[in-house]
Amino acid sequence: APFNTLSAAITRLNTVGVSAAVRLLLEDASYGAGESFPVTVNAVTGGCASNTVTIKPAPGAMPVVTGSSTTGLVVLNGADNVIVDGSNTVGGTSRDLVLENTNGGAAAVVWGQTATGSDGASRNTVKNVMLRGSGNTLVGVGFGGVAISLTSNGSGNVQNRVENVAVERAQVGIYSGGTQGAAKNTGTVITGNLLNAGAPNHLTRAGIVARYEDGIQITGNTIGGIAASSGDAVGIALGTTQVAAAGFNGAEVVNASVSGNRIIGVSAGAAGAAGIAIVRAASGTNTIVNNMVSGVISVPAASAMTAGIMTGGGGITRVWFNSVNLSGSRAGASGPGFALVLGDSAGTSDVRDNILVDTQTGGPGYAIAVPHAASFGTLVSDANDLHTGGSTLGLVGGIANIPAGNRADLAAWRATTGRDLGSVSALPLFTSNSDLHITSPLSPVANAGQPLAGVTTDIDGETGSRTTLPDIGADEFVSWALAVQIAGNGTVARSPQQASYATGAVVTLTATPASGWHFVGWSGDASGSTNPLDVTMNAHRNITATFAINTYTLSATASGNGTVSRSPNAATYDHGTVVTLTATPAVGWHFTGWSGDTATAAN
Repeated sequence: APFNTLSAAITRLNTVGVSAAVRLLLEDASYGAGESFPVTVNAVTGGCASNTVTIKPAPGAMPVVTGSSTTGLVVLNGADNVIVDGSNTVGGTSRDLVLENTNGGAAAVVWGQTATGSDGASRNTVKNVMLRGSGNTLVGVGFGGVAISLTSNGSGNVQNRVENVAVERAQVGIYSGGTQGAAKNTGTVITGNLLNAGAPNHLTRAGIVARYEDGIQITGNTIGGIAASSGDAVGIALGTTQVAAAGFNGAEVVNASVSGNRIIGVSAGAAGAAGIAIVRAASGTNTIVNNMVSGVISVPAASAMTAGIMTGGGGITRVWFNSVNLSGSRAGASGPGFALVLGDSAGTSDVRDNILVDTQTGGPGYAIAVPHAASFGTLVSDANDLHTGGSTLGLVGGIANIPAGNRADLAAWRATTGRDLGSVSALPLFTSNSDLHITSPLSPVANAGQPLAGVTTDIDGETGSRTTLPDIGADEFVSWALAVQIAGNGTVARSPQQASYATGAVVTLTATPASGWHFVGWSGDASGSTNPLDVTMNAHRNITATFAINTYTLSATASGNGTVSRSPNAATYDHGTVVTLTATPAVGWHFTGWSGDTATAAN
C-alpha cells in the first residue's frame, strides 16, 4: 500500500504530485474487485511536459481493468500530461491493456474533462489500449465537460491525442467537444484507431464525434461495422450526428484535416447514415482528403438521407482525392442517397479528384448535389469521376428540389453548372465494393486527375504520379512501364499490349526473328533464352531482345581438272551475302556446269 491497487496509487499521486516523470506499471493480470471506480486523476502538482504521468502495463504483463462507473472507468479531471499507454514494451504499439466499463448508462471508458474552475484536461495521450463498454456505454474515450454526453462542452481541453486504440461495445468510439466561439478545443489529434468491431461488439452510433474544434486532425483511422438500432449513424461526425437537411447546421468545426481514413460499413435502418459529415462553418478551411468511404446504407424517410460525404459548407471546404462507393439496395427509401452532398454556398467548396459513385438501388440516388444555382459561383468542381449508372447523376437545388433539380448525366450536369468539364462518368474498376483501390491501369480514373498543391501521396503513402498526372480518387494506382529494345533484326510482341501494367500483372513477350536471323536471348531486366517469356510486373522493366544473323559455310570444289575461285573469299558468310564463283578449266578441259547446292536463296 498504497501501490497495491490502481485507485490507491492514483489517490497517492493526487496527494503528493510528482517531481519527475513517473510511471505506474500494472503488474497484475486483473484489476477490479479491490478498486474504487472511477479512478480519477486530478491536476498533478509538479506535472509538466517533462514530468509526465504514465499508466501502462509492466513489461510482459497483459492486465484487464474491469469495473462499473457512471462516469468513466478512468477520469482525467483537469489533469494534464497524463499518458495511458496500453503497450507492455517501451515505444511499442501492441494493445496489451484492456479497460472495460460495464456500466450501461451515459458513461465512458476513459473520459477527460474540464474540472471546476475551467481547468481543462490538456496534452493527454490515450494510446495502444483496448477500450470496451457494456454494449450501451456512450463513449470509448472522450474529452468534454463534467457531464458525459454527445453534446458535452469542455473548456481548455487542448492538445489531446488518441492513437491506436480499439473500441468496442460502445455507442461512439471517440468524442471531443469544446465550447462555441473562442473556447474551441485546439490541437486535438485522433489517429490510427480501430473502430470497426463486428457484431455483437460493434459501435451503434458513430466512430468519431467532434464538436467546436479548431485544427483537429483525424487521420488514418479504420471505421466500420457501425449499425444503429435507432437513429442516425455516422462514421466521422464533425459538429453533427444528424444526417438530414437540418444536419448541415450544428457545433462548427474549423480548420479540420480529415485524411487517410477508411470507412467501411455504416448502417442506420430507416434513419440517416453518412460516412463523413461536417456542419457549416463561419470561417476557416476544412479539408477532406484521401479517404475511402464504402458500405454506407440506410432506408431513410424523405427528411433524411444516405450520404458518403456530407458537408455544410461555409468558410472553405476542400474535398480532394476521396473515393466514395455507395452500393447495395435501399429498397423502400424515400429519402435520397448521395456520394457527396453540399449544404451551403456561403463559402467556397473545392471538389476535385474524387471518385463519387452511387449505384445503390431503391430511392433516388446521386453522385453529387449542390444547394442552388447561387452555389455555382462558389463551387470548384473538376477532374472527378461522377457515376450512378442510373437515370440521375446530379442534383441542383438541394434535397428539397427532387425531382425538379435532377440532372440525368454528366452532359446535363455540365450544361447546368458549367463545372466538371474535365471529369468523367464511368465505373472506376474498384478491387471490390469495400476495397476502393484501383485494379487496372485501364481504369477511366487512371492519370485523369489534376495535381493539387500539398497532396503528394495517396491513402497508402504512395507517391505514384500525384505531382504530375495523378489518378482520380484516394488510391494513386501504381503502374509499371515495360520498355522492350531490339538488338538485331526481329520483333517482340507483348500480351497484353498496354502502356503500363499493374503490380503483379504477367506480360508474355514473344520474340520472332526476321528471315535469315535467329533469336539469341534476353538481357537487361530479364535473362536466358526462354521464348515466349513471362514477365511479372512489380517494377519498371527495360528488356532487350537480341537477334543474330544466320551464318553459312560455302564449299566449292572442282570435279575434273580445273579450279573454282570465290569472291569474296571468307570462311563463313552472313545470310544474304552474294558470293561470286568463277570456274576456270585446266588446259584441255572445259567447264560443263554446276551441281550440288545451286539454289542458295534460302541459305
